[in-house]
Formats: sequence, structure tokens, C-alpha cells
Amino acid sequence: MPAPAAKVRKQRLVAPKCRGCKQKIPPAECAPNFPGCHPCKRALDNINKLAHRQGKEAVAFVKKQREDDDGCFAMVQSYMELCPESMDGAKNKKRGTWSVARYQERTEAASGFIRDKVGEMMGRKLYIEFAQTTRGGKKSDDQAAAQWTEWEQKIGEKDPNVYHDFLGENGALRIWVHTADEMRMRSSYMQSKELVGEVETVKKPKAADIERIKGQLGTKHETMSEQSSICAAMLKNGEMAFQGNDNFLLDVTELLGKTGASEVETTTETSEPQTPNNSPDKTKPWVERDRVVSATLRSAKLQIEAFKVKAQQGLDNLKAKLEEHKANKEADFLTNFAGELKVLEVRVEALKLVLESKDEDKVKEFIARFSAEIPQDAEIHESKVELGRAPPCELYSQLKPFCVLEQTAERYHQCTLPAHVKEVTEQLTKLRAPMTQLLGNGLKAEKTLKTAVEQLKKAAEKKQEKASKAKKANASPSIPIFDQGASMATQVEKLAAGAKVNASKPFLMDCSSVVSTLKEDGKLTQQQAASFKVTFDEDRKKAKGIRVSLRLEATDDKSVQEMTGAIYQIFEPVKALADLTTSPECLKPSLVASFFGVDAGYDKVSAESFGLATGRLCLEGTRCVVATEMMQLSGFMERKGIAGPIPAAKMTSFFKAMNPAMLAEFTKECSLWTCTVSAGDFLYTPYGFLQAELVSQPTLGIRVPLICKESSHGNAVVAATKRMEEMDRLRGTTTNGEDRIKMAKELEVLKAILDTMNKDDKSS
Repeated sequence: MPAPAAKVRKQRLVAPKCRGCKQKIPPAECAPNFPGCHPCKRALDNINKLAHRQGKEAVAFVKKQREDDDGCFAMVQSYMELCPESMDGAKNKKRGTWSVARYQERTEAASGFIRDKVGEMMGRKLYIEFAQTTRGGKKSDDQAAAQWTEWEQKIGEKDPNVYHDFLGENGALRIWVHTADEMRMRSSYMQSKELVGEVETVKKPKAADIERIKGQLGTKHETMSEQSSICAAMLKNGEMAFQGNDNFLLDVTELLGKTGASEVETTTETSEPQTPNNSPDKTKPWVERDRVVSATLRSAKLQIEAFKVKAQQGLDNLKAKLEEHKANKEADFLTNFAGELKVLEVRVEALKLVLESKDEDKVKEFIARFSAEIPQDAEIHESKVELGRAPPCELYSQLKPFCVLEQTAERYHQCTLPAHVKEVTEQLTKLRAPMTQLLGNGLKAEKTLKTAVEQLKKAAEKKQEKASKAKKANASPSIPIFDQGASMATQVEKLAAGAKVNASKPFLMDCSSVVSTLKEDGKLTQQQAASFKVTFDEDRKKAKGIRVSLRLEATDDKSVQEMTGAIYQIFEPVKALADLTTSPECLKPSLVASFFGVDAGYDKVSAESFGLATGRLCLEGTRCVVATEMMQLSGFMERKGIAGPIPAAKMTSFFKAMNPAMLAEFTKECSLWTCTVSAGDFLYTPYGFLQAELVSQPTLGIRVPLICKESSHGNAVVAATKRMEEMDRLRGTTTNGEDRIKMAKELEVLKAILDTMNKDDKSS
């Protein structure tokens, strides 16, 4: 026989009791995730949304009420009593549906008056300042303070006519203060599209109904809704005021009804812990003490360590930036940014003490430096207030070494109540606040300094660009001497290395080997050239189209002497150079070799000092040169009616300003030379030459002054003699004592140059 089937035991279902209304409901009608009915669950959802908009205190209160059956019942019933319309038809009905929907377009033209009652949310300090004005009633400080105290009392009594919020600095109280009444006349023409929803349909109104309703349009506005609660809700909740189905309910802590109103103070999170003296319940033992202490201490240590790493990285970065700024060698940098540098220096010093020092006395000594605040009088201070007296942050007086923060965290082991844990956490927050503020101020100071430097640079670049544009606007599109003049001039002959030269006219020679030797690694000339290039590049950034030079010092490795010797060797086959070893002392400063640098865009005419012959060795860059003899140019100028004496400065101006027609005439009567000088070229210009240069690429080179014998360049003696005569004549017409002394010295040097030319020829 088959075994009998097992009996299935039917499980008896017990109807649960709803926590919101304490009524038994069938299990099938229970709301999800809540032991109760749908209306009560919906009420709690609305309360939760409102609590999250109001802040942490309200959220904590709602959470505590929900944990207690009686508290939850009181809160839900109080909500339903205050907001009965929010629960209408809640069961099994989707909210927000319309019975009738109508789309309509409207065009409305209107003119009329609008009266506005204008007010402002003010804190205590702002209100006291406003009360002293004419609009505020010209009240004294005591009267304004008394009015503020009266408002605070009304707020404590929950007077709905005192609109307020707690959105001031650090959650300070702000009160709406009536500041003005405005009357506006407005005309409008509006076109709108509307979608109107109607819950119920009504019969078509008759004329009598319309007249009756029209008579009520301008009356009984105060009964339309509770204006004070709406205003308060908008102040407290801002843009979230209309996003809940809570009838502008303001304070969830009021949802206690008659059963819980007496327990407000004992149910909030901020109330004191209950003891046998203030509560009928016995104090419960803190069974989770070890777990809470261990978890809190672990979390605190992780946060402290993360903050320390971040602060140390910030300090290291600020130190590097401060040293970088202090090493800035730009002119007037330390003067222009003295204040910003001092602020950064003070904040770096404070951070260093806080993070690296374990001596609390040193931190106290640092704080004491700022105990005497900067005087803030109404009038300007009589004496100069030195920099560095401003404290590093607003909470500087609360600064402590970082080790104190770590020691305070260990106090969690001494906690015996939950309130003790909260107390230690507050102490850590208070200790960390000034450190966080100091780190933020330090980063802000460095950023401010960097921004100020960039702004100054941009202003300088803008000024330079503006000046350059003005210069280009005033200048001619192209200078004829480099255009038509270069095309009509005679090309300077370019010789191979070692070729025989003629010292009476300009020439180019390939001296790439000399340049290569000079640039060899380890040579002191190479080091001097590299240093000069760095300086030249920095100067080019500050001013465009410049020309700079630097004396070439003799070196221990004889590399400078070797370089000048290689240049002298060019003229050795023809014995063209005079012996400079026995030259007079007044002549020696003019015979020193030097570096020269010319920026791209340079287009000027120049003459050598005393008209000396020179050899220019080009290390890098490209430039176009147009040259002529000053003696020929002086004669051409005299034929054009320009009276003498004609100094070199006057010749350079005339030479650059010559137009194409005059250049054509000049090339027929006088010699004009041109060439393009590139890296590795050596350009020689005889005595008494004037040269115009147009630089296409930044050029670096070495200039070597030369004096040729009379036999190798006869015109040099004639040119020097004529220059002496003109200088002597000009000195006779000058009455300025300093100019006469200067011309006397130049005459002495010119005489020494002539003697050197003649002496070598006589000795030979």
C-alpha cells in the first residue's frame, strides 16, 4: 500500500498593527519596507523629505521618533492633522493626474500700478548699521539692539509675523527687515501658452455668477492662504519650498501633537544625556563602548595622517616657490612684490612651526608677534607701518603643533560615555580648523603672488607692444638704404681663409675654423660667450631690437689671446697692422676686444669710436651691412649745403635718411659697400667707415679694434687728421665746460692713433 500523503500545516496569518495609526491591517495591504498602511508610509516619506531640507538636526529627530512606537504614532498623527489634504485619496491612486486638461494660448495687454513692500534679510550687525540711517529710523545702538532682542523673543515664541532664517555666517540668525515701499507703473504686452488642469467639471457660469465673482476679486485676499507660513517656508527652504506635499510645514519637531509636546527637550539629539536625576528611566550600560572607541580612533588617525601628508606636500611646494621668487633677479622685483613675498614668508614660517616643531612654546612665541594688531584708525597712520605685522590667518591665536592633534586623538581611550566621544571629536575639529585655514591661506598667497607677477609681465609686454606698434606706424615701410641703397652698392669681396687682404677697403673672410676653436668645450672663451648669450637673451625679452656689448676679459688659458692672434694673423702677410704693444695709456681702453649682440629688427646706422678700423667675427646670426667712408659722406653733405663741422652723429642721421634719388647721386660720386654677414664670417671695415646694419636673425659676435699702418691705408691718416681738425674747431665753439673736457680727451686719443700709424711706418 502506498504511504499516506503528509499533512500540510496551514500557517496562521496574524494581522499586523500599523505603527502610524495603530490599527490592524491585512498583510496584503501593508506598505513595502514599512510595518503599516500606505497612507502612514506616505506621511512618513513626506516628513523625511522635509527633514532633509531642514538640516541634520531635523533628520536626527525624525530618526529617533521612528525608533519609538509611541513617538512614531504621535508624529504621523500630528502630520495628518496639520496636512489633511495631503492624504486625501491616497490609497491605490496615482497622484498628479488631471480629470480635464485644456491647452490655451493667451495674449494680454495690461497697464497699471504695482506696490512693492521691499525688505532685506539682515544679521544683527547689518541691522544695527541700517537702523542708524534715515530709512532705518535714525535709532541709536541701544535702541537697535533692543529691537533685535524683541524680535528674537518673538521668534522663540514662534511668532509667524517675524520672518527669519539661519543662513547667516556660520548659521547666524537673519531677520527680514522692511527697508522701502515702492510704487511702480507697469505696462505689459504678453503672449503665453498654458496647459490648464481641472480636477472637476462645473456648469457653464451665468452673467450673475460672473458679476458676483468679479466683486470678490479685490477683497479678502488674506483668506486665500496662510501668507506668513508660506513666506517663512520660502525663507527657510529657498528653492525647495514647493517641492513637497507638506502644506509649507516648517518644523518637523512640532509634529508631536498633544501626546508628545512635553517631551520635545528630551527627544532632540542635542539634549543632555538622561541620568537618574532627570529621567524616570534607568541609565543603560554602554555595551558598544570598545567597538565605538576603536572605530572612532582608527578613523580619526586615518584622517589626521591624510591631512598631515597633504599639509607637508603643500609646505614643501610653498618653500620651493618662495625660494624661486626670492632668487628672481629681475629689476625691482623684490621691491614691487615686497608685500606679497612677506605674506607668503610669514605663512610658510607658520606652517613649518605647526608641522615640524614639537615645542608648543615656539608656536606661542610666533603667535605673540601678532598680539599687537595693526592700528585701524579712521585717519591715516602718522608713521610707516612695517610689512610682516599681519597674522597668517584669522584663527592664528588657536594654532598648535601638529603633535597636539595626534595626542588629542589618543583621548578617545579615556571616553566612558557617547557624549565623551563627541567632545573629543569636537576638540579635534577645533584644533584642525586653524591648520586647515593656514594651509589654504598659504596656497592662496602663492597663487596671488604668481598672478600679480603675470599681470605685471602682461602689462609690460602690452606697453612694449603698444610702443612697438607706434614706432612701426611712424616709421617708413622700408628704409631706402637697405633697399635701393643695397642694390646700388658694390658687393664686399668674400675671401677664402688665408687669402691676401687689402686693408684699405672692406672685405669678408671665412673664419669658421676660428669660431670652432673658440666654441670648444672647456675653453674659457666658450664659457664667456655662453654667459653673454644668456644675458643677451634675457635683455631681448625685456626690449626688442636692442644692441648690447660686453668687454672680453683676458683668460688664464690664453684662449682670448689665441683668438685675437688668429685675427691679427689675417693681416700678417701684408704687414698691415701697427704694433699696439707700446701704444699710449689713453689709447689702450679703446683697443680692448668685446662681445656684441644685436637683436632681430635692429636697423640703425653707427660709427666706431674715434673711427677705428674693426674686425667683427660673427658667431651666430645673419645681418645685412651697408657701409661708406665718413670723409666721403662729409664732403657730400657739404656739397648739399650742410655747414661744418659735421660730427659723426649728424652723419649717421643723414645717411639713414637718404632717399633713393639721393642714394643714386651718392653712389655716382662716392663709394658704397654692402654684404650679408653670416655665422663664421669675419667682416673688416677700415678706419673712418660708417655702417648701417639690418639684422634678420639675432646676432652674436666678437669685435676686435685694429690700427693699420699709413702705408697700408693712406686715407686713414687723412681721415684721422680731418677728424682732429673738426673736433678742434667744434671745441673752440663750445662754451660748456664738461663738453670741452670731453673733446680734449678725444683729441688726445685721436693724436695717439695718428702717432701709432706714423710711428710704425717710420720704424719700418
